Amino acid sequence: MSHEIRTPINTIMDLNELLLRPDYPDDMREYAQDIQMASRMLLSQVNDILDMSRMEMKKD
Repeated sequence: MSHEIRTPINTIMDLNELLLRPDYPDDMREYAQDIQMASRMLLSQVNDILDMSRMEMKKD
């Protein structure tokens, strides 16, 4: 399950890296920076949820 959730987020992050290259217009790179920050936060939250889920499974 965790792989199925993380893979699309990582794909978005990797494709977004292309927009952060200097040959793109400044406004586009600003949007890409927003996407990068939001996707990192989302991935972090997903990882935290999955970690808590694993800990709960070990308790049972």
